[in-house]
Amino acid sequence: MCLHNPFAIVLQAALKNIRMARIGAFAASALCVLLRPQIGLAAAMGGGAAAAGVGTGLGELIGLFYKYEFSHADNN
Repeated sequence: MCLHNPFAIVLQAALKNIRMARIGAFAASALCVLLRPQIGLAAAMGGGAAAAGVGTGLGELIGLFYKYEFSHADNN
């Protein structure tokens, strides 16, 4: 992460929050699997897949904090 910009503290706090949200999303996915007998197979699979998808998307977002491809030549 670039630490020499004036928003470094704000970005680090945002990154920490996104990491916690990703952990929560994967925990929710695991919880859906554990609660399968109570909520039913379809709800467990749907909820688990949705929560895992959110966690995966947050993982992709975390990657952008470290490397974001940008070219001024493409900025038309």
